[in-house]
Amino acid sequence: MAEKTTVKRAKKVTRADKAGTSKQAAVDRKKLFAEAYIANGGNASEAAKNAGYSAKTAYSAGYRLKSSRFLMKGKKPSQISTS
Repeated sequence: MAEKTTVKRAKKVTRADKAGTSKQAAVDRKKLFAEAYIANGGNASEAAKNAGYSAKTAYSAGYRLKSSRFLMKGKKPSQISTS
């Protein structure tokens, strides 16, 4: 008689389980981007990399973030709202 083996299935990974995908993590990365953007003299790609965005997407993330409302209005990074 053959033995019955049980196979454990991996838990399905949801978006909330992944590191850095929460709303608060996104706000934190935006703040880091703004601080790095100001500190490095306006290099959006480098600021995005320093803020924790992927090196592959740093160029597009930097462009999108530098065009966002809080930088265009001249707000300080600490004034970014979470909503």
